[in-house]
Amino acid sequence: MQGLVTRRAARVDAAASDLLEVERTMEALIGVGDEESTPVADIARSAAMYHLESGGQRIRARLALHASESLGLVKSDAFSLAAAAELLHNASLVHDDLQDRDRARRDCETVWVVYGDEVAICAGDLLLSAAYCALAGVGDKRRLPQLISLTHTRITQAIRGQCVDLALLRTRPFSVDDYRRITIAKSGALLGLPIELALLAADKTDALAGAKRAADLFAIGYQIYDDLLDVEADIVRAGSAPAINIVQVLQAIHAASDFRARELARKLGLQYLLSAAAASADLPWQAGCLFQQLAIELHARLMGKRFR
Repeated sequence: MQGLVTRRAARVDAAASDLLEVERTMEALIGVGDEESTPVADIARSAAMYHLESGGQRIRARLALHASESLGLVKSDAFSLAAAAELLHNASLVHDDLQDRDRARRDCETVWVVYGDEVAICAGDLLLSAAYCALAGVGDKRRLPQLISLTHTRITQAIRGQCVDLALLRTRPFSVDDYRRITIAKSGALLGLPIELALLAADKTDALAGAKRAADLFAIGYQIYDDLLDVEADIVRAGSAPAINIVQVLQAIHAASDFRARELARKLGLQYLLSAAAASADLPWQAGCLFQQLAIELHARLMGKRFR
């Protein structure tokens, strides 16, 4: 028993050490090209670091690290892929907060609130550019064209999803299919990218479609869960910065009560999370094992949620 506990502790320590190395990589990449060090010249870097230091679960970095290890990639490649995926995600958050006029994230003021709109745009752009620079750290340069192309494709999908989201908010009503499409584009595209990048780097291209399917299913389930937590907040902000919330969508479609709509949303979320767990289990070399675990954990939390 003591040996098992020791091995588990060692794995936890190793995972924490790997995440710390990803943090160092991101910080170094954000500083690339700083030839003139003055407060004005460094303002975008300071804003980007402010955002990264506000915290976050680093889910995409963890997914990339786990998939890379499962697929037998070297540590340096794993760190590069994890940094790229995490930098992209955080770039999207900085820009989303600005567009949605959200004033807080992770219990901190958002970048645009602290530094202003213009610097927030620059900080998001810096994080985005640093993500491409991270890919340059992959050892086998023959993989770079595919890695860069896939990254651009997923960013394009996320941008299109955001544009559709903004457009639909001005042309209500909308359907559950609209909700699915927007969520897959906005969240699924960058959520599945860490595993896709690891699969590409390991030359497991036949598994890419399965990774995307798992990510899309998880993204919808997670967004439903998040919407259920944010129903009241989204109602309050409806006048100034409206958001598409699945509960409000279901209320409008089914002419349902608030209670009934929340229960319908909960059941729908449970279905998607179960499907995501199954799709993740099908990925080769257990590359989707962490994704499967996350889906099961979120399913358990949503299963215990009741509305009265």
